[in-house]
Amino acid sequence: MTDTETRLRDYLQSQADTIPDTSQPPDLDLGRQSPRRLWPILAAAAAIGAVLILTVPLLTGLTRQDQKPADKPAALGVPYVLIDKEQVLHDREQTVPIPSDHGSLNVSEQVSGGWATTWMDRPGGTSFVGILRPDGKITSIGPANALGVQASPDGSQVVTSVPNGKGGSRLVVLDVATGRELASQTVPYAMVGLLGWNKNGIWLHEDYAPTTTPVLWDPTTGTVTEVKMPGYAHGLSAPAASDRILVTTRTGEAWCLKTGRLTDGKLAVDREYCGTGGPHNYPALSPDGQTIVDSARKKVIDVETGKVTNLRVDGEMPGWPQPVFEDDTHLLVLTRGSGDVVETSVTPGVGRLEPASVRHTVYRCDVTTGSCDAAYTSPPVYNLQLLEP
Repeated sequence: MTDTETRLRDYLQSQADTIPDTSQPPDLDLGRQSPRRLWPILAAAAAIGAVLILTVPLLTGLTRQDQKPADKPAALGVPYVLIDKEQVLHDREQTVPIPSDHGSLNVSEQVSGGWATTWMDRPGGTSFVGILRPDGKITSIGPANALGVQASPDGSQVVTSVPNGKGGSRLVVLDVATGRELASQTVPYAMVGLLGWNKNGIWLHEDYAPTTTPVLWDPTTGTVTEVKMPGYAHGLSAPAASDRILVTTRTGEAWCLKTGRLTDGKLAVDREYCGTGGPHNYPALSPDGQTIVDSARKKVIDVETGKVTNLRVDGEMPGWPQPVFEDDTHLLVLTRGSGDVVETSVTPGVGRLEPASVRHTVYRCDVTTGSCDAAYTSPPVYNLQLLEP
């Protein structure tokens, strides 16, 4: 599976995980759709198909033995969403039910006065950026047909992309409080992957393309810089509080995780960690830019010294969903195999038992020592999503 195919699979699965099990497949009449609208609709249809296949059989006919939520929000330093028949966001002492009348909805990260979301009015319909407020209401901001959202370092602004109808896209910066458009930039990409917003500006690339190059847009000056990087493998992390980024490169089965700072339009590499085998599409770097996470091998690398530390956590540590840093030295990890199945159902027509409800366990790892301890175990839910703080 190529890097592009891996990212597409993970994106569709992440969208499927957020669609209510009451959703219906879209009624597609492709003969009436313009070529420019075909890809977003196919992606939405694939996501709907995935969730119908995966979740409806799991939830049909269940008699829940434990419907009670956790007694109180877990003491985690980042927001998280419990996803089941309903979605509930927890952010320290705040508990916010997520409205179910916004179709397919995904919460991404914390912003000023709430949490950034992307949502679709109906399966296969129109997508928007929204701000989930503490009272549970969603305020839509920006243009229709928005794809993706990324918050500014101070959380007062967000950026999204919108197809421009000419085979490219328009990047739009929006004020979170008022929804006012503050800046825009046209790029020649039909699909834009928003990768991060740090001290340098907004990092992006052409998404779902066989080959692509990282691009930096500074919305304060309008400068667009294409950063040439041989072997770039669709992976970039740009912590908001740092000017250092982490990228993945690949040649055949040989891969490298590289950190550095932008100098004269090029990445001045200051640490390189390489190996073979396994995908590294979703690199993770600590907020201070000092620690690299190698999820596939459960290792962390100190950027300054090169020291490699093993993370002592049970279960497989997936690259997607990415682990989330709680602070500069503590990493929150949701491992595969860390949940206990508490209910199962028989798939109709197949007779196979499938997990229907799982207690998910979040581990807190100290990246300086590698020690990991269970920080939170969820009530029985379909999924748990950790968010960027």
